[in-house]
Amino acid sequence: MLQSWRALLRRRVPPMQETPPSPPPAAGLCFRNTHPVYPSDKGRIWHKASNAALSFGGIVGQLIVWKLCNTEVFHYEHFEEAVLNRPSGTPVISASNHKAVSDDWFLCSILGTHKQALTGNMRYVMGAEEVMFWSNWTAQMAALGHVLPIRRGHGVYQRAMDEATSLLGQGSWLHIYPEGRILHRKEEEVDARLKWGIGRLVADCPTLPAPTVLPVWHIGMDNLIPNVRPYRIHFGQKITVVLGKTMDFTDLLMDMRERNSSAMRMRKVITDQVQARLAKLREEAWTLHESRS
Repeated sequence: MLQSWRALLRRRVPPMQETPPSPPPAAGLCFRNTHPVYPSDKGRIWHKASNAALSFGGIVGQLIVWKLCNTEVFHYEHFEEAVLNRPSGTPVISASNHKAVSDDWFLCSILGTHKQALTGNMRYVMGAEEVMFWSNWTAQMAALGHVLPIRRGHGVYQRAMDEATSLLGQGSWLHIYPEGRILHRKEEEVDARLKWGIGRLVADCPTLPAPTVLPVWHIGMDNLIPNVRPYRIHFGQKITVVLGKTMDFTDLLMDMRERNSSAMRMRKVITDQVQARLAKLREEAWTLHESRS
């Protein structure tokens, strides 16, 4: 018995072979077979349904935030410049903090972006797949709202990111929450690091000039619909939205490409600059919010 154990210990175990990465999925909007995100062929019926959903949601949201809450927007001219009045074919990324699951609905309602649904210039937005695409019904509703299903923890190279990059190359408007999660406490906002996804979206956009980045900071959304069950609307909340000056990364990207900077380096530099701008905007937003009656 002892000799058999010695023989077993002397046996050389072959090294573990690293599993090769799976090939990237083909580009397209149908990300899941069980929960299709968009119809493969977007015809007139789908467009009409999407426009109706976006317009109806925006009207209801505007009624809530403007008539039943104490809402104020600062520096709206930055939004007009970056989104409403941008030249045709110019991509733009609006990046904001994330306080509640209803952020996108009310933020779009505050800015009045649902009106653009009728012009085909409505924003796309990243949404957590496990939250918004957990059933066929919710997936279809999210799809009508132009939501792309992001899989948290799967990195910057995934289907939704590829599709978002392609949409930016077509001159679309994309809204993202670069923190990658909801930050419940004010103290978390200071130490939270942005995910590198925004850096990849800017750096890998197939066209120049690079996408314009519009920083946004809002306060009070988590009081309107708190992040606890039951998810009920609490009217009369004070909501503050501050829009920052746009950021243009075209010259930076051209310079880094001439110096053969790595993709990781470009993502990091861009993300760090957006992080710094959002940090300044956060301080301004809290000052304005606390000064309001």
